[in-house]
This record gives sequence, structure tokens and C-alpha cells, in this order.
Amino acid sequence: MSLLEENIKDDPNDERNMKLWMQAIRHQKNPPAVEAVLEKVSYWASNTDSLEANYYLYVLNTLLAINGSTVSANHAMQALERCREKSRYRHDRTRCHEWLGKKQDFKRLVHKENLGKWDQEARFWEQTKQLSQIQGVISDIRGPQSGTIEIKRNLTAFFVPGVSKHSVGRSENLSVAFFLGFSYDGLRAWSVEDM
Repeated sequence: MSLLEENIKDDPNDERNMKLWMQAIRHQKNPPAVEAVLEKVSYWASNTDSLEANYYLYVLNTLLAINGSTVSANHAMQALERCREKSRYRHDRTRCHEWLGKKQDFKRLVHKENLGKWDQEARFWEQTKQLSQIQGVISDIRGPQSGTIEIKRNLTAFFVPGVSKHSVGRSENLSVAFFLGFSYDGLRAWSVEDM
């Protein structure tokens, strides 16, 4: 960790060092608080304005917003807009690379590599024990392929109503539970079920 932090200080524009540092702190017994990680990621984003930096800026601000920070919700939306702009031509922009887990602080993020294989039949990952189900309210359904769940003020997640058996005119304002993923294109709700 010390060597990685020295490398980041020596060359703050080298994204490899930040990515390695972000991976390494996940394995620490006591990782830094989300706010401390966010500070480093903010410098990373201001130095490089890269897709990955903006992605983690939005992800970390969203974690704080889920815990109640209104200011962080606004920062998350700003970073998300930059992330969407930078990823608009990528084929994987809707894939969730990070997921909301059960632990606290930075360890609340679970990388997709820790979720096992994709189960085609269940349409989800095989290992979900470490993921946290959160609650929201269906705010909008535009059809079987597109809907929105409001999590907190200014925080919404995309979901597919046809998969979860929700429909226009019947399911709006229902309280639901789901797994939350972070894609380059925004928050995505998976395995949505009625409360």
C-alpha cells in the first residue's frame, strides 16, 4: 500500500497506479473510509478526466448518497453524466462492474469478478450472498423493457419490468426490493421483487 501511494504521489496521471490501489484497499482488514477514497478519486478525475475515474467518482458518491448525503447525490449525478458521455460508444456501458454489498464503508462495493458465473436461467450471478438487497419505489414504467425505481431523492435505477413481471398502470408506486449494480450508464436494479 505504501509503495502504491508513493507511486500515485509521484505520477498522479498514471491510471494504473490508482486502479491497483483501488483493488488493493479492498483486501485490507481496515480499508480507508469512503470519504478518504473519494478524495483520492476526485484528484484522479481532475488530473485525467478518464472514464474509470468518473465512474468511481459516481459510484463512491452514490454510496454516500444511499447513506443519506444529499450533496453526494448531486455530485453522483454530475459524475454520472460525464461517465455516460465518455462511455456512449462502448458496447459494455450497461454492464454492472460494481455491486452494492452487505459490508460497510468501501468494502460495501463488490466487484463482478467476486460473484461467480452468470446463470443464464436465473438471469443473474450465481453467488449473491455478499450482495445487499435494498428498497425503492417503482416511479415509472415506459414498457416491458424500460422502467425506473426511485431509491432516494435524486437517485434512480433502471430496471426491466418485463423480467420482474411489472407492468404499466399496475405497478407504479409499488415498493420493491432488488440488488443494485453500477454500470457506466447508471444505476441498475436486478432481481426486482415486490415487498
